[in-house]
Amino acid sequence: MKKIFLIDVIGSHCGMHYYDDAFSQILTNAGFEVHVLSNYNTSKEKAYLPLIFRKNKFLSLFLMFYAYIKLFFHMLKNNKHCTYIYLCYGELYDLFFMTLSVINKDIIYDVHEVHALKYADDSKIASFFEHYYKKLAKTIIYHSERTKHIIEQTSKGITLLFV
Repeated sequence: MKKIFLIDVIGSHCGMHYYDDAFSQILTNAGFEVHVLSNYNTSKEKAYLPLIFRKNKFLSLFLMFYAYIKLFFHMLKNNKHCTYIYLCYGELYDLFFMTLSVINKDIIYDVHEVHALKYADDSKIASFFEHYYKKLAKTIIYHSERTKHIIEQTSKGITLLFV
């Protein structure tokens, strides 16, 4: 049975754990062994990542680096035996976590927003995301026509999956 790890840094911070539960249930029903690497407890597993969104910015940065290191070593240990799906929301911290594709070139990016709507399409942040998708992504799961259109304009040869 193929293992799939869903990586969700936001998780319970804004209610995305409901999406994680639904997505993992669909994958489980399709015959995959699914594990969620997030900041909340599932019915099967305890939280793997810390909640990095704190009022104290220093603590948030420390927890973000800690989460990155945990994921880094997780991928070093498991990347030949499983598939990783990283849930991307187009926020600045996503750029940091997307560098994990250096370890695992076959990460699937589940893109909820190509870049957060607070960033203009011609901003530096948006151009960084375009660069990451163009250079690092092989497969992208998208959820809207807007996301599909932007990715098709900036990145050729990427497999796009609609959910």
